[in-house]
Amino acid sequence: MASFPMIGLFQKQLIQSRDSQGDVGANLDVEGSKDKKSLSSAIVANGRRVQEALRTLAEVAKIEGSIIPVSSKKLQQARFEMYTIEKTSLLSRLLRQEKAKLIKGLYAVIDTEALKGRNHLEITRQVIQGGG
Repeated sequence: MASFPMIGLFQKQLIQSRDSQGDVGANLDVEGSKDKKSLSSAIVANGRRVQEALRTLAEVAKIEGSIIPVSSKKLQQARFEMYTIEKTSLLSRLLRQEKAKLIKGLYAVIDTEALKGRNHLEITRQVIQGGG
């Protein structure tokens, strides 16, 4: 495994290669970038960016003499972990919160077998009124 000083060297090389003044994207407006986005669409978009960055780094790490201090296999594992994080943690939690905001009022779930012949409409009225 690569040593920590190589990580520092790699980061220094990245920083030294930056050209923020001459960057073609510095003043570029991307179509749709000014549209109001939802939190879930931002999470999905940025999750894809992380996944693609990990894929790119994994491919570069395979090149002989690469200065990337992490193995291609570890980068691939990180990408697949990101898929799981996106699915189980980020997006699913957010979607549950968004759905919960849409639920308003009182919902009664009536089990017709448990009614034992009683009228489901009458039982529903009683539940809403706090009886039953």
